[in-house]
Amino acid sequence: MQQISQAVETDYLKAVACIHTHGFPSVPDPTFIGGSVHIDVPSIYKNSPSFQRAVATCRKLIPAGLPYSG
Repeated sequence: MQQISQAVETDYLKAVACIHTHGFPSVPDPTFIGGSVHIDVPSIYKNSPSFQRAVATCRKLIPAGLPYSG
């Protein structure tokens, strides 16, 4: 299994920080375990159009080809 580098972890943290600035501060930082990343989105946001717009904007900070990069 491929390890996630510190630089890539930083990209995920920046993406979640971006989501925070778009009005969703309660989304927790991602966790990195065993070479994978997990972002636990509160269920209340999953169908929110404004949350989906924030994700569409902020996922651009995650390098292409990685989970959650779109």
